[in-house]
Amino acid sequence: MVRLHLADGVPINREVAWYEVSAVPALQNWDATGSVYQFLQEVCKVSLGWAEQSIEAMLSSDVESKLFGFKASSPCLFLK
Repeated sequence: MVRLHLADGVPINREVAWYEVSAVPALQNWDATGSVYQFLQEVCKVSLGWAEQSIEAMLSSDVESKLFGFKASSPCLFLK
């Protein structure tokens, strides 16, 4: 799933997430508004027990540069 988060209409981050759709088929019908975790809990009756996250420094790709309006590749934080 790829989501672009906005603040006052300005892109602030691009989220890329992986979910096992076979475990939560209703996720295919989610309209991507609000919290995915709330949807999983309230609609799919699934609560996440843990997650792994890492933070890396990197330069923006062409995709991010276009989305965020950078004229050139710029330093970014990459959370995965």
